[in-house]
Amino acid sequence: CIECGQRCSDHSSLVMHQSLHTKERPCICVECGDSFRWSSALNVHLRIHRVKRP
Repeated sequence: CIECGQRCSDHSSLVMHQSLHTKERPCICVECGDSFRWSSALNVHLRIHRVKRP
C-alpha cells in the first residue's frame, strides 16, 4: 500500500485494504440509508430490518 506500507498477498487484498484509506462506503442500506465498506457488513446490518417486532 502506498499510503501505509502494508503488504498484501494479492491485488484484490490490496484493493480492499486501500479502501480503508479512502473512507469509501459504497454499500448502502435501502431501508435506512446507512452505508458500509463491505457487502458482508451490509448483509449483517440488513438482519435488523428483517427481525419481526412484537
